[in-house]
Amino acid sequence: MRSNNNLKAVIYCRVSTEEQTLGGSLGYQEKECKAFAQKRGLDVIKVFREEGESGRKGSRTQLDEMRKFVSIKQNNVSFVIALKIDRVMRNQLEFLALEVFLKKQKIALLYVMENNEDTSGGKLCRNFSGIVAQFESDVNSERTKAGNREAFLSGRYIKKLKGYSFRVNPFGKKQIYPNEDAKYIIKGFELMAKGIYSQREVLAQLKAEGFVSYPQAFNRILHNSVYCGLLPDTQGVNDGKPVIGIHEPLVSRELFDKVQEIIDGKRPTVTPRKRNNPAFPLRRFIRCPKCGKFMTSSFSKGKKRKYGYYHCSKCSSSPETRILKTTLEKIFLEYLNSLNIDNTSILNLQSTVIDVFREKTKDLDNQRKMLDKSIKGLEEEKSRLIKAVAVGSITAEDGGPEIQRIKAQISEKQILLADMADTPNIEECWAFVKYFLNNLTDIWEKADLDLKQKLQCLITPEGFYFDGKIIKHIKIPYFISIFCSKTRDFNKKGG
Repeated sequence: MRSNNNLKAVIYCRVSTEEQTLGGSLGYQEKECKAFAQKRGLDVIKVFREEGESGRKGSRTQLDEMRKFVSIKQNNVSFVIALKIDRVMRNQLEFLALEVFLKKQKIALLYVMENNEDTSGGKLCRNFSGIVAQFESDVNSERTKAGNREAFLSGRYIKKLKGYSFRVNPFGKKQIYPNEDAKYIIKGFELMAKGIYSQREVLAQLKAEGFVSYPQAFNRILHNSVYCGLLPDTQGVNDGKPVIGIHEPLVSRELFDKVQEIIDGKRPTVTPRKRNNPAFPLRRFIRCPKCGKFMTSSFSKGKKRKYGYYHCSKCSSSPETRILKTTLEKIFLEYLNSLNIDNTSILNLQSTVIDVFREKTKDLDNQRKMLDKSIKGLEEEKSRLIKAVAVGSITAEDGGPEIQRIKAQISEKQILLADMADTPNIEECWAFVKYFLNNLTDIWEKADLDLKQKLQCLITPEGFYFDGKIIKHIKIPYFISIFCSKTRDFNKKGG
């Protein structure tokens, strides 16, 4: 579109999500604006398309880009063309500020469907249109807030939420229902409740099974009470009290509360925390022989150096509840060394696990091929849609969401394919298991605090008692009953 007078113009189009109708579509706006420019002999050198941003905001992605572009003198822009005032702005103050900015740049703002006369009558008409646009926006905002408030008080959650999809309930209202991601979120809460995994470890395990998320998003999931059926009062319409949701909770309130306590450090956990001191790895594992509570630890200053002690804060008057760090950790190492690993049991279990693993993964190659074929099909479909938009067979606003949906599907399938490429070598895994079981003492001595506590949790998950010579199990763990052929009776013999 070239003209003789060489006056240059840019076009600004905008839709918000609720306004993507045929009459207000980006394609329709652009077409009308270009026809308007052609009639007046203006050269359109750039089109700015704003999709899904509110007209109430003075700062928007494409509007800000347009401001930058027209302020560059070399671009020599004389006009900004829009369909109507409400496509540019629905906030009267922001609208006036934009007009002032453009006037400083000696740029005129023209509308296809408004009065463009630079007379007092024309200005009145435009100002009135701007006021009406803001009024409509205010009314819509009030209706939206009222609707959100009504939905909240009735127990309906109306925001997008991982693990749920929207459906219309029997009463004709939009409601969330569990989808295919729900099982991953349930498992995530269950793994966190064990207290032996960090959030990143849980997320890595879920990703390996097909879940798509990120550390920050997963942290928000674990803190979101909607998953246990409670809607938080973020609007302050219920005196700050949560409302019981009418949707199906993915986890119980007990499980949700337990995870919150672990994340907030109110429950014992073997994941590393700043308050855990690497100098006292057995803290929160050794129990007081008198009251049964977990013992704490500290250093005491002697004449020449400091001495570490494990002690009970409640029974501090009893000598047996104050144990020298070096004494206890020496006995614990002897205890680890005493665990006689039954190699026959390991080999039998190894054979069974390898057989099951091979059975489960025998179709892995076929799954990879099917995924690869699916990705190629989606790529072809995406290319067809992009070409259709380019030649004008379909509009960008019709094709755009579908292209984005296909891109998301491709990304998810590529993640799954990448995870499949990292199939573990089961024989190497078992070689490590045997090394681990036969070198518990050496591993514990050289490990950092995180690994020490995870190892302790495997062996003594409920802690242990110590009376000066003997380590006493509260309960013999399943780990030991499988792999130890001749576990010592520490209730009778010294460690």
